Amino acid sequence: MESGNYDEEGNQLVDNLVKNTESNGRFHTDWLNMIYPRLKLAKDLLSDDGVIFVSLDDSEIYNCKKICDDVFGENNFVCTFIRKNKAGSGHGCKIAIEFDYVICYSKIFNTDNINQEPVDTEADSKYRFEDSFVVKRGKYYLRDLDYKGSYSEKMDYPITAPDGTIIYSGDGFGKPNTWRWSKEKFEWGLKNDFIVFKKIRINGKSI
Repeated sequence: MESGNYDEEGNQLVDNLVKNTESNGRFHTDWLNMIYPRLKLAKDLLSDDGVIFVSLDDSEIYNCKKICDDVFGENNFVCTFIRKNKAGSGHGCKIAIEFDYVICYSKIFNTDNINQEPVDTEADSKYRFEDSFVVKRGKYYLRDLDYKGSYSEKMDYPITAPDGTIIYSGDGFGKPNTWRWSKEKFEWGLKNDFIVFKKIRINGKSI
């Protein structure tokens, strides 16, 4: 749901005619009074397995979240999506605001009304491998367990390869990175055959 209550210059409207500028002492209150009955009506119109998406920027997200908790119930909160919608746009300051938010609520939350997007592993050439077990789990592709994002001491632990080699996250030359999985998840993956060890060569060095 997008409220649509903005004019062409980006000013909030408390109805289709009256601007709700920040100089208004009831700036947030007027907006909340406007949106509350609309959310109540939206809930009544939703089917029992329906979900609602409320798109807004960071000026009202915290207030709107509280209202949605009241209207739909905290237990029916699904998630908040962060969406990049512009580049390099600031609000009269030196910080560029490039994102807005989409709050998602379910009328009656259950896992059956949240479906994952199906992946066509037969048509996607990335999925080159397949289990050789009696009970097959479908095609898959290999992904590097080494994660080159921000460093986490908790995610930096030694792994013992089948040949006894001790492996640490990083580039093999002393630069620390972090593993993509926690130690507990790695041990689960190893136990359930989700981990594949492969030797590679970097600058002539086998690691």
